[in-house]
Amino acid sequence: MKNFISFDANRKNLLQLIFLRVFAIFGQIITIIAAEKLLLLDLPRQAMFDVISMLAVVNLISFYRYQYQKNITNRSLFFELLFDVAALTAQLYCSGGIFNPFISLFLLQVIIAAILLRPAFAFMIAAITIGCYVWLSFNFIDLNFAEDNFFDIHLHGMLISYVIAAVLLLIFITRMAKNLREQQEFMRSALLATAAAHDLGTPLNTISVILEDWQKFEGEKFSPSMQKDLVLIESQVKRCKEAVSNILSASKSERLEKAKESDFQ
Repeated sequence: MKNFISFDANRKNLLQLIFLRVFAIFGQIITIIAAEKLLLLDLPRQAMFDVISMLAVVNLISFYRYQYQKNITNRSLFFELLFDVAALTAQLYCSGGIFNPFISLFLLQVIIAAILLRPAFAFMIAAITIGCYVWLSFNFIDLNFAEDNFFDIHLHGMLISYVIAAVLLLIFITRMAKNLREQQEFMRSALLATAAAHDLGTPLNTISVILEDWQKFEGEKFSPSMQKDLVLIESQVKRCKEAVSNILSASKSERLEKAKESDFQ
C-alpha cells in the first residue's frame, strides 16, 4: 500500500513538473522575442529555439509517462529535473552566462528538488547547479551589452526573474502541499484499516472456536433452522477472516515492495 501511495504521489508531482515546463517553454519564447525586439539584443535564436524544441519533446514524453506509466519512481523525477537544469544551462550559455539575471532560476530548481526528491537526489541537483553556475562563469556567448545600458537591463531582468520564481514557487508549493495532505489522509486511512483488521482477528477467532465446539454436539440438540443458522454463521465468519487476512497480507507485501523500491531508487 505504501508502494502504491509513493508511486501515486510521484505521478502527481510529475504532472506538476510538466505544467512548470509548459510555463517555461512559453516564457522562454516570449523572453527571446522581447529581448530581440525591445532590447535589440543579438541572440543565437536558432540554438535557443532548438533547446526549447527539445524541452517540448521531453515534456510530451513525460506526459505520455504520466498517462500510461503507473510506477513513477523518485529516480525518474530526478532525471526529469536534471534535464530541466541542462536546458536552463544551455539557454544561459546562449545569453550571457552569469551576466544573465535569469541565472537565479537555478535556485528554483534546487527548491523544487528539495521538495520532491529524496535528500541524496536533492543534494545531487544542488551540486550540479553549482557546477553549472561555475562553468557559466567562464563559458558563455557574450551579448556585447552597451555599458551604459547594461545595469538598467540587468536590474529589470532581476525583477522579472524574481516575479517568475515567486509565482512558480507559490503555485508549485501550493499544489505540492495539497498532494501531501492527500497522501497523508490516504496513509491514515490505510493504517486505520490495518489496525481494524488486527482488532477483528481475535474476536473472529473466538467465534470460530465456539462454533467448532457447538458443532461437536449431537445434531438432535439443535433444530433444523438452528443448524442452518450455524452453517450460515460459520460461512460468514470464514469470509470475514479471509477479508482480514487479505488486508494484513497486502499490507505486509506492500512493506516488502517499498523496501525493494527504496533499494532500487
